[in-house]
Amino acid sequence: MNFPKTIETYCVKCNAHTEHKLKEFKPAAYSRPFARRHSRSIERRKKKGYGAKVPRPPSHKKQGKRFVASATCGKCGKKHYFKSLTRMKKVTLGQAAAAQAA
Repeated sequence: MNFPKTIETYCVKCNAHTEHKLKEFKPAAYSRPFARRHSRSIERRKKKGYGAKVPRPPSHKKQGKRFVASATCGKCGKKHYFKSLTRMKKVTLGQAAAAQAA
């Protein structure tokens, strides 16, 4: 789905609807090495006992994620999260505006 790079939404600090810049939110770069389905965690479980059973990868179709962006107010610079209500597989920022201009 295509999202515009700027949207007009409510800013708590300004107490008004202002233009916000959207930037895709990305979680921290590190991953927890001993999280449940992480490879190091699985290797650790294989070594103990009689070779503990490892969970098989799911055979069902993956569900799309909700798009989360950090919205920055153009007036005061306050940042907050902008979360889409629908789930989607692929999101592109700024493509919708370019397609309409052409």
